[in-house]
Amino acid sequence: MEDDTPLGRNQELTKFAGQLRHYGASRPMMLALIRSENLRRFAQDPLPDQECRDIARSVGNYAPSKPVFGRGDEVELADRLRKHFALGGAVPFVFDEAKLWRYEPTNGLWREVKESELSARLQSWAGAKLGDEGVLLLSSKRVSGAIKLLYEQLEAASLPMYFATAPAGVRFADVFVRLAGDGTLSVED
Repeated sequence: MEDDTPLGRNQELTKFAGQLRHYGASRPMMLALIRSENLRRFAQDPLPDQECRDIARSVGNYAPSKPVFGRGDEVELADRLRKHFALGGAVPFVFDEAKLWRYEPTNGLWREVKESELSARLQSWAGAKLGDEGVLLLSSKRVSGAIKLLYEQLEAASLPMYFATAPAGVRFADVFVRLAGDGTLSVED
């Protein structure tokens, strides 16, 4: 089958993987997302799984990017944290029960993102380029302020009781298996 994507399937998925790595995705997470994107975008003629593994392995050899900051204030830091934990929008995350939750495509589960994880990510950006000539300096007050602001922004924008209203069941690649209150299973597309 002829490849009619602008860059070709392999190059398109490599570019996608590069964006994921930029935001710090691990090799296993990249592989899960590359596989998903491969099936979503190239359903008629997906790349073989070995090529997806090769892309994840190759791109995983590069270090995640250290961001460049414009101002380095709490607002910019909170925005960067949000983008980082969503891997540029490739991974869903929600704010529910006063906690940040991130979907882990490698195992299909939601995992709480602890405040210590947010703080560690912020601290890893210390020394990054700031503006034209400066470097990002982070005090504990700025770190905690950015995390507090992130929580406030997410709480204001979140769907209330996301997990309480979610259907009981398991999402597979092409179907959702629902578990009813009486214990019966049903399969949905």
